[in-house]
Amino acid sequence: MNIFEKFRLNGKTLFISGGSRGLGRSMALAIADAGADVILTGRDKNSLEQTAYEITGVAQLDYYDLYRKFTYVTRESYKLDFIAETELGENKLESGYETF
Repeated sequence: MNIFEKFRLNGKTLFISGGSRGLGRSMALAIADAGADVILTGRDKNSLEQTAYEITGVAQLDYYDLYRKFTYVTRESYKLDFIAETELGENKLESGYETF
């Protein structure tokens, strides 16, 4: 096993604040290259979209905003668990871990 394999982040999700430029952007690109999913936040939407494009190769869409916009019924909640239960009739799998 080489040194790079020891630092793989496959299956991990990391939250990067200030991921649109500077150190945050550099870390986001490196972490994504190491195999992790990256959640970006920042003040400049255009820079965030550019960073997301560089990570994934396609522009990112906010699926919750799309769901709200094209669902012509006001929902009680827009949390992913609620949407899945409402639209698919399925609950998330029970786990032994506490979730948010």
